[in-house]
Amino acid sequence: AVSKNHGKALLNCRSAKLEYCVDIVPSRADEFAAAYGGKALYDYHDLKDLDIDSVHVVTPHNTHFRIVMDLLDWGFNVFCEKPLALDVEEARKMAAKAKEKNLLLSVCFQNRTNSAAMEAKEMIEKLTFGKMVSAMVLVAWDRHGKYYTESPWRGRKTLSGGGVVMNQAIHTLDLLDYLC
Repeated sequence: AVSKNHGKALLNCRSAKLEYCVDIVPSRADEFAAAYGGKALYDYHDLKDLDIDSVHVVTPHNTHFRIVMDLLDWGFNVFCEKPLALDVEEARKMAAKAKEKNLLLSVCFQNRTNSAAMEAKEMIEKLTFGKMVSAMVLVAWDRHGKYYTESPWRGRKTLSGGGVVMNQAIHTLDLLDYLC
């Protein structure tokens, strides 16, 4: 579902070109390629010997570890949707592999680039209202049941790493960390 956001962003990026898109459901890969460019592939292993700089991983959470580890082994920089992994140990292994291979591994937390977040960051750094001494966050939005039922991996600890904390609140927690 989030791949469309990546497709739109890449279409508007002057310093990147979308070369390939991969989905195990051929019709989805074909539709994505038609909308955003690139050649459709149906198995990420087909990327192994291609000349590309980086790969966006926008797959269900439980697939991130294996795919990212393979991509790093193949020499690709990786931009992975949140959460990076289902647990801290997987994330540490991924970070270690990226360091070992001298590659970039980053996690998509797009709310950091919202204009309000960037302005808040600047104000905090410039001490516009003085030194920050405490902060609190509130997640004031939710996903309704359909969000979880339309994809069987969502909201299941073994497949997504958890429920609301891994799907929604993770963005708010990231902003708290980023801003403070």
